[in-house]
Amino acid sequence: MRIILDTARLPTALSLKALACCLLLTTVLLTPPAAAQYSEGSFVMLRGSSGSINLEGPAVTGEDEEIEGEDIDGDGFRLEGRFGFGDHWFLDARIGSVSYEELDLDRSALGIGYRRVLREGSWSWKGAFIAAAERAETDGLESFQSDPRFNGLGDGQGGSENGLSLTFEALGTRGPWELRAFTRYINLGDGDGPSFGLGAGYAFSDRWTVNAGFEGTWVEDSDIGIDIAERHLFLGISRSF
Repeated sequence: MRIILDTARLPTALSLKALACCLLLTTVLLTPPAAAQYSEGSFVMLRGSSGSINLEGPAVTGEDEEIEGEDIDGDGFRLEGRFGFGDHWFLDARIGSVSYEELDLDRSALGIGYRRVLREGSWSWKGAFIAAAERAETDGLESFQSDPRFNGLGDGQGGSENGLSLTFEALGTRGPWELRAFTRYINLGDGDGPSFGLGAGYAFSDRWTVNAGFEGTWVEDSDIGIDIAERHLFLGISRSF
């Protein structure tokens, strides 16, 4: 059976999400088994998160940048994975969604990274640089149009935007314990801003690790109807290959 896929007819959002999902599926199905730690090689992680977003931007607070929004709580999930090739290179994919009342904020990314050893010792440290294509889109912002909680000035218009990100990540392991920290610069359309995160993990077998941590992102003027000002705590589980 022969399947022909005309990628020129696929929307950009679906193309990026499909590529990310294909990479994650490939990591699960095609990577040969190996007793590698999460910070050493390929892995897939599923995590849930709980946090808040500060709703500002033309969709909820209008065009006046002096008007401040309010924090609303939300919960979400993210699936992410890596597929290593060669001694230092890997593919990186992320796809997830967070729901805040009537608003859904979906984000995905697909990139390539380079990693190398920084220090060997009681704690072994590796550093990684990752360049990725990013996608963000909103759904449900019309429910906040003229909402008095947000000054009644929003136009309710959401949107979607493509961009790029650059990430530096430090990974440390000692026995079954893992530490991870990253800082990321994100550019989405006319907007840009930082993201950073801290996390820890405990490997309870050769393949499985439980992970927890904090992540925050701040991107303004990104043409998705709101500024991204998120803060989340997360808990997840990963399987290495």
